[in-house]
Amino acid sequence: MRTDTGGRGPVAAWDHCSLIRRAVQQGSGATMTARGGSMAPTIVSGDRVRIVRCDFADVAPGQVIAFEVPGRIVTHRVLDRYEGQLVTAGDAHWFTDAPVTEQSYLGVVADVDPRPPLRRWSAGPARAASPMPPGGRTDVVPWIFTDRPEQLPDTLAGARTVPLSGIGSRPDRLAEFSRGLAAFDLVVLLHSGAVRPLDSLREIDWSRVGSVAVLVGGRIGEGAAGTDDFIPSALADVKVRVRGVGEAVPADEAIAGVRQLLGRT
Repeated sequence: MRTDTGGRGPVAAWDHCSLIRRAVQQGSGATMTARGGSMAPTIVSGDRVRIVRCDFADVAPGQVIAFEVPGRIVTHRVLDRYEGQLVTAGDAHWFTDAPVTEQSYLGVVADVDPRPPLRRWSAGPARAASPMPPGGRTDVVPWIFTDRPEQLPDTLAGARTVPLSGIGSRPDRLAEFSRGLAAFDLVVLLHSGAVRPLDSLREIDWSRVGSVAVLVGGRIGEGAAGTDDFIPSALADVKVRVRGVGEAVPADEAIAGVRQLLGRT
């Protein structure tokens, strides 16, 4: 969630950010108006938030912090620390932000519950379920983004391959890609920047899911398609990370993790 910087241009916004930083560091704090819905329902657009001083080293997971990005101030919740930086995300977002450095950090938002609202997946598939395969086992189909399908390991034999480029920037190819996913009961995206861990897949009632497409790799995130061959994450029903935030995992290990969790090994 961004906060209103009060300026109309980049210079005015930078001046306002500098004033807020100075007020917080001097101990008087600063009050601003929140804009946007990334922190809903904790903070909604129009709420007044107060930013107070807290040393960067003392910031703990669960706290909501304010930090500066070019031309604006963002208030998001801290999830973890990684290599001396803070990992944050909006309470309404399924992906983490770029790491927050001590240089961009401003302070913490006062009087906010340190317990984020629980993000839960739907109890069943997002679309009409297909008949359960014989034996009541969900059919797990990997979709691997790669420009070198011939180099995939034997453990991914039978996986569908998707080129790394030429999908998000082409409306016809994106529509074709979307139609392919629509044939599955559920679409799971494995992404190192996802907020929720792999284990959260246990919340899904898999007895109602006959088939699941598992996406690995690619330029996927929150937003609209068309920019830098970007594919919108809204095409996936569920977004999880296999390991820690930002930790890359080979495609075969990622798919093996899903199959093991579902008892499909």
